[in-house]
Amino acid sequence: MQRHNGTSSRGFTLMELIAAVAIVGILAAIAVPSYSGFVARGNRAVAQRALSELATLQEQYFLRHRRYATAAQLLGDSAGYSVDRRGNRTTVTANQIYAITMTGTNNYVLTATAPTGSSQAKRDPDCLTLSLSATGTRTATKPACWGD
Repeated sequence: MQRHNGTSSRGFTLMELIAAVAIVGILAAIAVPSYSGFVARGNRAVAQRALSELATLQEQYFLRHRRYATAAQLLGDSAGYSVDRRGNRTTVTANQIYAITMTGTNNYVLTATAPTGSSQAKRDPDCLTLSLSATGTRTATKPACWGD
């Protein structure tokens, strides 16, 4: 930069700083919603994997005992359990992304539900529940949630 008197100066003008802040703001406005959508889809995939793993355990139990396991036998607790972002069981409310429950005895339905008010429920309101039945039927708040 040149000053009017011919000497050079260091630094940025106010206009240059305003332009840089505006560009960063525009990029952030584009990136943050995209990132939130990516996180929501990733969390949904964790819940889908947990449901599939539990369905596999149910089928293995059925092959050995000729009946499906109860919720307490399969989930370790009749009330179900929650999964965190890594797919691990958790009892810490702040870490849970979906709560997993099971209904039925002769047939079962496994359901993953995003807790009300959770970050997952806010990021992904169209896919609050995902279900997988003994017959392999996959249902959700909206059909596109399973990615079919």
